[in-house]
Amino acid sequence: MRLWVHRIWRYTNETPLRTCGPKEDKKFEALVSKEGELIVAYAWNAYVSADPPPYVLDSVTRRGDAELKKYGHEHWEDTSVRTFFPLSAFLHDPSSYLIEAKLFAEGPNREEVMRKSIAFAFEPSKTVPSAWNVTSPK
Repeated sequence: MRLWVHRIWRYTNETPLRTCGPKEDKKFEALVSKEGELIVAYAWNAYVSADPPPYVLDSVTRRGDAELKKYGHEHWEDTSVRTFFPLSAFLHDPSSYLIEAKLFAEGPNREEVMRKSIAFAFEPSKTVPSAWNVTSPK
């Protein structure tokens, strides 16, 4: 997995990004090969930074009489709405975020603006193996 994916995630979220491993890596790399690294990085940043976010990291507390009858108490934690693997959710249907990135990329100097807006994700790191460092999207 590319380091910038995690950097973009951590820029917005306090928790580490949980991924599904090699199967997810293959889907992600196929998307990068098809769309280009800059477009995918910008789309991922749009997904992660969306307000409200399209993912739910915490369980939802449910309340009400129906829950009292069903569970024996008024409050219960619903984990069914929780997004355990946000990158998988993004890869499931990234189309709207890819379209946003492509539309933003159109026009004069837009590619440079895109690069600057996500530059933090591509800065070299001193704490990870040098092979993980990517100085700029291709």
